[in-house]
Amino acid sequence: MEGRASVVVGAPPARVLETLTDFTAWPEIWPQVRACEVRGREESAWELGLVVEIIRRLRFVIRLQQHPVGEDGAIRLSWALLEGDLLANEGEWTLAPAADGQACALSWRGAAQVGAYVPQVIQNTLTGVELREALERLKTRVERAVAPTESAPPPAETAPDGD
Repeated sequence: MEGRASVVVGAPPARVLETLTDFTAWPEIWPQVRACEVRGREESAWELGLVVEIIRRLRFVIRLQQHPVGEDGAIRLSWALLEGDLLANEGEWTLAPAADGQACALSWRGAAQVGAYVPQVIQNTLTGVELREALERLKTRVERAVAPTESAPPPAETAPDGD
């Protein structure tokens, strides 16, 4: 299965990165993810144990690596399979500044190979509709976190009756 998707998020890339690396939120963003556990951490990399439900329960471990910020200001996170029920799983997030750094052009590309047969209609759903919906959930989560909180307006002043 291979997929690509992108979305513009109304928040700076650094804020999007914070949400992407909040691994406890992954099951909310990607409903197929049943669990995500940080098994190891280095300065710019995480070893993640994942349990996903795609036809059947799959367990695997990936290494997620944050790369140095590019000259264009883009942040890249790539991942690769270390072990588990998948034959292959690799991909990359790119978080590029947009709107003078106030927004993020977020793109995702990935490829996974499951050992079992996955019907084409399910592959198309996972890499099409569900991937776009996941990016929209991520976008909503980020934008909700950075939205200014509205305070209640002050109570209206009442003028004394002059009657």
